[in-house]
Amino acid sequence: MEGHYLEKFGRLPNLEAPRLLSEKVLWRMLYQYDTVYSRTADKLEARAFITERIGGEYLPAIYAVGRTTGELNLRGLPGPCILKGTHMSGGNIIVRDPAQLDLAATTEALERVLQRRFYLRSREYHYKSIPPRIIAEELLQHQDGQLPADYKFYVFHGKAKMLWVDIDRFGDRRRVVFDEDLKPLVFAGKRGAPDTPFTLPSEIERMREVAEALARGFDFVRVDLYNVDGRIVAGELTFTPGAGVLFAHAPEMDLRYGAMWNLPGH
Repeated sequence: MEGHYLEKFGRLPNLEAPRLLSEKVLWRMLYQYDTVYSRTADKLEARAFITERIGGEYLPAIYAVGRTTGELNLRGLPGPCILKGTHMSGGNIIVRDPAQLDLAATTEALERVLQRRFYLRSREYHYKSIPPRIIAEELLQHQDGQLPADYKFYVFHGKAKMLWVDIDRFGDRRRVVFDEDLKPLVFAGKRGAPDTPFTLPSEIERMREVAEALARGFDFVRVDLYNVDGRIVAGELTFTPGAGVLFAHAPEMDLRYGAMWNLPGH
């Protein structure tokens, strides 16, 4: 973990007295454990957690779950969906029309997903105990067929202090960032800002409330939500975003948001 940090930042993290958000995420990866981290990292178990907190109406429909590709019945999927590994991040497969699905290629790709051990990539320990499965969920899309933006709320001690919005996340991904007052910030990271101005939806305050409800009781967590033509949908909770290397090119933001997280014992 420290070697990965050194590669990205050009220096080692200060884990004895962490001040930066990146350092504090790394500190959590090494020293802070809670079973809820694994529960919410598991894309299937997270659904139960979200239902308990805010209700099942905020979840996308689920079509199938399988520990093997044979359990999924890919030909029997009822409509557009997204196939995800419940034990990892990334590797998603979008299925617009199940009738046109390349069964052989999709099965091969899913077999690779099932074989992956995401914990080994960056040692985010809470992924280690999650059983490999594939889940088929409703594909979230606007009426025009476009995929919704991904709203990532950074919540510190129950209050959303920063919002990242990732646009066209399965294509030419772009990002806009807002502070706690929903004023735009300059930082967009390696993704770059969109070519045209981005307007927050009218439901943004309700989305903030939902994010804070999901984050209740945690000192820091990132809550991902979607807005599909006014329908708010919960995505995931991430306790170690980016494995601690998100702000390698934005030291001022690393310090600013690190100060908002009071680690126990520090």
